[in-house]
Amino acid sequence: MIQQEPHALTLRKDADVLQLTSLVKQLTEYNQSAVADNTYSITLYEKAGQLPLDNVLTRLKSHILKGLRSHSKLAHLSRMHEVVTDHALKLVSNLKEREEGFALYLKFNAEELEKSSPKGKQEFPSLFSLIAALYNEPDTHIYVGKIFDLSILFRMIRKTNIAIICQLENELAILNTLKGKRLETVKKIPNQYNEPTPKEYLGRHAVDAGGIHQGSGTKTVEKRQISADKALLADLETEVMKLFGDDLTWKNAVVYYSSDFGPYVDRWATTLFSGRLSFEPILVNKVINTKNQLLTDTENRIEEHISAAIKSQFLQDKEKFTNFVTGWKDVTDAIRERRVERLYIQPEIRRLGFILDHSVPYSYPIRNAKRVGNIVPWLVHWVLAAGGDVVAAKAIKSLTSKQIAAKTRYNHKPAHMNG
Repeated sequence: MIQQEPHALTLRKDADVLQLTSLVKQLTEYNQSAVADNTYSITLYEKAGQLPLDNVLTRLKSHILKGLRSHSKLAHLSRMHEVVTDHALKLVSNLKEREEGFALYLKFNAEELEKSSPKGKQEFPSLFSLIAALYNEPDTHIYVGKIFDLSILFRMIRKTNIAIICQLENELAILNTLKGKRLETVKKIPNQYNEPTPKEYLGRHAVDAGGIHQGSGTKTVEKRQISADKALLADLETEVMKLFGDDLTWKNAVVYYSSDFGPYVDRWATTLFSGRLSFEPILVNKVINTKNQLLTDTENRIEEHISAAIKSQFLQDKEKFTNFVTGWKDVTDAIRERRVERLYIQPEIRRLGFILDHSVPYSYPIRNAKRVGNIVPWLVHWVLAAGGDVVAAKAIKSLTSKQIAAKTRYNHKPAHMNG
């Protein structure tokens, strides 16, 4: 059980994915705690970037008050609105690094806060709070309900680039890292290949009177160049291996190479990165000269690569049609029966639903169930609690018209489970 005490978390820039994943686990654990009648949660993702603090606080206050006032059970609790808003503003003001944005999670007993005295400085033990600075800009989103909405975190995890970028050019190799949107050069390694001597050059390009090539130095020069190129690859591999010693989960690698490295770059990259990345390395026969171009090109290629990987995984799961369901009713039923191994959902999707016994999700009305404005956070919670995975990506929109789909662990409802 997570202690109900306010605290802040600044995610390290070089381990954003790991810590976001840890945050999902932590908040899932908190969601599993008992849901009291008067206990509510706020999940808020807000952009910050280079905005002045006053602007950020104004936006934050507006979003929180709008969220609270739109909730039928909380709209009239003005004192609670004041306490929660003041606490949120204080958390953001004290955050040392706002980076591109932040995620704010608040859990509170609405009745206790409404009855609290406005006089003097008070601590509210019923108010749990956590704030996390995000290195990638989030889409502004607020959810007020009984549990935290974790669906956006999966979108953030997918969007966060943690990549190794290699540039193989004739004169040198450059090793870069991409963490979020921060592109840094780690090492530049010169190619030890020496240009041909005048004698070798003449020998390599000599022609007879009939214009027939008679060069004798061609093989010597080519062998030396190949030897130097392979030595450069070996040196680059040594530097890349040092990166694998960090406590990071490197998601991607992009290798840009000139044509001279074409015959052996594929095997080199496959051997080096096999089993060490979340996705297969991306090989690009192209030389890029500026950092801005490199950043833009890399981001686009990684986005296309990951979208293609999601599409491939989706279609592979879909092939096993007896273990694949689509649509809100069938997916919600499978989630409630704890049969979902992998949930596919479009980010930012909202759907009306019903909750029975404080937490059991239904897509349709059922006796004694309470209507909720957005069933998605409950579905994500149930999938995570059952050990499943969540894929939240815009690419899913092109794969199914149903907005939601799932791969199931088995194709039948176990006899010991009931809805």
